[in-house]
Amino acid sequence: MSNPLLTPAEIDGLAPADLPSYRIDRYQAEDERTSLSDFAAGDAAQLRSLYATLLALFERLKPVYGDPLLCLEAILRYLKEEDWSAFVGPLRQLGKETLARPGTDRLRRVLHDLRGGAFQSLSLRLQLMEIAEPRPEDAQQAFFLVRDHLKIMRNCVADLDLERYAADSSRQDHAIGLLAEKWTKAPFCGEDHRATVDVLCRYAGVICESCLEFSTLDRIIYNLMNNAARFTADGRVLLAMVPTPSVENPENVRFVIANRIAPEHASTLRDRFGDRVDELLRGGFTTGGNGLGLRICADFCAQAYGLADFDTARDGGYFGARLQDDLFLVWFHWPTAGD
Repeated sequence: MSNPLLTPAEIDGLAPADLPSYRIDRYQAEDERTSLSDFAAGDAAQLRSLYATLLALFERLKPVYGDPLLCLEAILRYLKEEDWSAFVGPLRQLGKETLARPGTDRLRRVLHDLRGGAFQSLSLRLQLMEIAEPRPEDAQQAFFLVRDHLKIMRNCVADLDLERYAADSSRQDHAIGLLAEKWTKAPFCGEDHRATVDVLCRYAGVICESCLEFSTLDRIIYNLMNNAARFTADGRVLLAMVPTPSVENPENVRFVIANRIAPEHASTLRDRFGDRVDELLRGGFTTGGNGLGLRICADFCAQAYGLADFDTARDGGYFGARLQDDLFLVWFHWPTAGD
């Protein structure tokens, strides 16, 4: 990678190399899981409709996704047959009826990832493909987004598709190469930006033991990527995945997402947080979002290591954030997996 945003030494220096885990089993966001009955009737119907639509698109693309040109042709046929923009318009109201009821903090977090996650980028990508000249790589990335958001939806709502949820729960090792494959040079769409992702991966082993766990990790990465794509000043985002404490003894993987930000955004962070930019991960602060995404990432990371609270995990270096001149970076860790 030419002109990297961070050097290997800078990545190594972000946090301690040895990060013990106090958890026996693998974390699969089970404490965040919901069922369709938790949602208001109108929202549950929208969730079923969204899932069915994405599943139908996935079945179209799955046989051809390995050939970018055929994948592009399949998506263009789909967009001619279906009015994607008209379909996603009402989804902006998804959750409104549910969140009007009391006691919905957990549902608020789940709805954040159902409406965001991979779906935010997918929705923008398909709308752009309706009005602009698409590229084959756009189509291949769209397939990954469809596939990933279907798994995120099952991760969030267990009874949305019981058969596939059961398959997601079964033991199936996931190598980190699956992440490198879909993110390397990925043209990722944020709200108002298009970013290209540079990937630095120094680990080649297993990172998750089931689809449910992998979609939990995806929920973190998509939240951080959505944030990075939204604020990148030069259209570049770095995703680094580095084993710790060493390549020879990979107990954890350090994930780093970094991007340059505009001077006014850097000033806002310094004015609000001073030298403790990592307080941003506590949640509640936003410049146009809802302040939930970064806290969800922090909580998932803490749970993956069996840590009791935000401060213990943050102060231990399990996750963090830093502003270096105009470079904003956030990191978290995930335990390696496999026998």
